[in-house]
Amino acid sequence: MPAPPAASHHSRWTAALDARLGELWTEGHPARDIAVELETTRSAVIGRANRLGLPAHPGRPVRPLPPEPVPDTTGCRFPHGDPGKPGFGFCGAKRVPGRPYCAFHMAVAYRKPTGTGEGMILNALGAGGRR
Repeated sequence: MPAPPAASHHSRWTAALDARLGELWTEGHPARDIAVELETTRSAVIGRANRLGLPAHPGRPVRPLPPEPVPDTTGCRFPHGDPGKPGFGFCGAKRVPGRPYCAFHMAVAYRKPTGTGEGMILNALGAGGRR
C-alpha cells in the first residue's frame, strides 16, 4: 500500500486520525459511525478513505455493473420476456428495411386506426361533426 498523503496545514487529518480511520474502515464500520467517532462528516471520511487508497469495506457486496448492451443492427428488435429477468431477448428475425422490426412484429406494433378515436366518440355523444 502506498504511503498516505501528507497532511497539509489546511487539513485536519493527522497521521493518528488516518491510522484510526484505516482501522475502523478495514473493520467494516459504516462511514457515518467513523465520522461520529472522528468528529467529522461522512463525506470527509469517504473522501479521505479514497485518497488513502483504502479498499471497499470487507463483507459489503459491490453491485456489479450491468453488461453493456451490444447493439444488434441486423435482427428484429421486438422484445421477448421481462427485461429484468433471465431469458430476456429480442426476436432477431430479418428486419423490414429501415424499420426496427420484422414483418410480423411490424403488424403487431403498428396498427391502423380502427375508427374508435376521439372524433368518433365525440360524434356518438352529439358533440362534434355533422349529424
